[in-house]
Amino acid sequence: AGAARRSDCLSMCLAVYIASDRPLPIIDWDPKSPAFYLKQVGDKAPVLERFSLPHVYYVGSNHGCGCGFIKDGLTPEEISPCQGNYASLARTAREALAGGANLELFVCWEGVQAKSPTSMNAVTPSQLEDSAFELQELTFFRIHDETELKLQ
Repeated sequence: AGAARRSDCLSMCLAVYIASDRPLPIIDWDPKSPAFYLKQVGDKAPVLERFSLPHVYYVGSNHGCGCGFIKDGLTPEEISPCQGNYASLARTAREALAGGANLELFVCWEGVQAKSPTSMNAVTPSQLEDSAFELQELTFFRIHDETELKLQ
């Protein structure tokens, strides 16, 4: 079930992007083993306007798009792979922060990447992997490590 895109996302997919001031490791999409992946965004992509950091990546899920981050309406057996996408995103963020990177995250629907966010927040990797957390469209985040956020 996790290998195919959800039927409700064929016309409109969630798009998740992460930006860093340092290059992040690319994680290739494997259709034979669908899972979290990172793909560098092209130089002319409209979403680049959303970020202040130079290295921007599309964050994909086990669905092949960002829809694997949508928790709303999932059955208990569907939550586990979805939560796995969040855990992979949190692990990627945690590793980048440990290496000294600054990180930003932007979430929107496909086709509206140039639209300004309606909400700006700070988030930690632990919050990203919390089962109660869900990414929402047109939200921009600065990702901080746990100690940095507590100091602010």
